[in-house]
Amino acid sequence: MDRYEKSLQTLELPAVLELLAGQASGEAAKAACRAIRPAEMEYDVRKRLGETSAAKAMMVLRGAPGFSGVRDVRGALARADMGGVLNTREHCRSPPPSSAPGRSGPTARGTRAAGASWGSTSTA
Repeated sequence: MDRYEKSLQTLELPAVLELLAGQASGEAAKAACRAIRPAEMEYDVRKRLGETSAAKAMMVLRGAPGFSGVRDVRGALARADMGGVLNTREHCRSPPPSSAPGRSGPTARGTRAAGASWGSTSTA
């Protein structure tokens, strides 16, 4: 075991990541939690801290987002990248284009009905 891995064990990172994985809603999310590793470069640390601060600020303003209906769509995305199309079930489960990252639209800009939380189904 090298010095880096020994440090992770000393800090009990595997136990911390297991606690985090226990909060995840699906197997893919649990695996992603367990795979997290500390950033090594100061730039990356500052970027991650900024993302965490922004997420916390958003949760204070809007409440915690609901992830209970999140489904693993990696297979459908991989097929689409190869030129395939979604089947009916996949199409019905996919979010509207306006909520996709990088797209414009009311959900993408964070515009919601007054008092609505991120996990609610009402829209403006």
